[in-house]
Amino acid sequence: MTSSVAPLLQPRDNFSSVKLLAESPGLDSIPSSYAYFNTHPHESIASDPQVSIPVIDFSLLSSNNPDQRLQAIRDLGRACQDWGFFMRVQVVNHGIPESLMNAIFDVTNEFFNLAEEEKMGYETKHVLDPIRYGTSFNASKEQIFLWRDFLKVFVHPDFHCPRSPRVFSELLEEYAKRTRGVARELLGGISQSLGLEEGYIAKLLDFDSGVQIYVANYYPPCPQPELAMGIAPHSDHGLLTLLLQNGVGGLQIQHNGTWVNVNALPNSFLVNTGDQLEAITREAREFELGQSRYYATLVSNAFLWQFFLLGAIGVTFLVSALLSGIVIATLLPVTESLAVLFFHERFPVEKGISLALSLWGFLSYFYGELQEIKKKKKEVELGSVCT
Repeated sequence: MTSSVAPLLQPRDNFSSVKLLAESPGLDSIPSSYAYFNTHPHESIASDPQVSIPVIDFSLLSSNNPDQRLQAIRDLGRACQDWGFFMRVQVVNHGIPESLMNAIFDVTNEFFNLAEEEKMGYETKHVLDPIRYGTSFNASKEQIFLWRDFLKVFVHPDFHCPRSPRVFSELLEEYAKRTRGVARELLGGISQSLGLEEGYIAKLLDFDSGVQIYVANYYPPCPQPELAMGIAPHSDHGLLTLLLQNGVGGLQIQHNGTWVNVNALPNSFLVNTGDQLEAITREAREFELGQSRYYATLVSNAFLWQFFLLGAIGVTFLVSALLSGIVIATLLPVTESLAVLFFHERFPVEKGISLALSLWGFLSYFYGELQEIKKKKKEVELGSVCT
């Protein structure tokens, strides 16, 4: 890139938001502190025009036609597995009126157009503050800033909202409730695509008590968009993200190592599966946790344990106590090792401590038995000498 970055006369600290910076008179270049691609030259912004994001017709997930519904569930599962992103087509019975989607855009823009002093009343102080307004990502620590202002509001289970604009609270509460319903329906379809009951994931994560956050990103016009970055590459750490766009391009997602442009359909959501959901679905696919297989695994494990224990008891009566102790003491570490190797079970610190303790117990037992054998051997030798 050959574009030059001219420094502004005003120091960057004079601007509490990128909107204020973008509205500076005579701005024809960005400050060097916003030149993201000067400091990240190897990040590709190319995209493959032949690749398109899967489109899921949301209405088919609740269709009365079982074949259509089954196909929609399969398509949803495939989109999650192959992409992690998919679009929901706007349909008549989707639950969120187009008028509400437009209204939430308008009222959010009204918030960003409020006086800077009023918005700064919600300036970020702590990540768990229920209403947070700010710029970039973490402006107090960053060297290179992102070209965006943001508003983050906790809307569930406890509802919060800025005081202004006046109608913001009413619209946001309705929008949050409707999108929560869409998310629940999507989770039901994802659960079924994994061979689980429809409400499995929602019940597992206590969905009704989960945290829902409304996030609005404001990207003002930029004189050098080839150098600036709105949001840096990232993954969403939550469950699901329902992204509503205003028709302005620029969003890209990574697929198979290639950045793909997102050409949003009118009145549609771009749905992103977050890290939390990906962890659940990945485990379910690896273990193929259908309900019947789940119970079969439990029963087979129970039988295996019984056979091991019966074998250990048989060894106790038929062979030496030392050998039976070895068999019993090794059951725990062997079982855990097999679970990690074949079932990809997690191995947290607690399991490591328990295995270390079992090994210590086994070595202590083994050492005690050896000492007992030596003691008995000496007694036998002393008895032979006395006779």
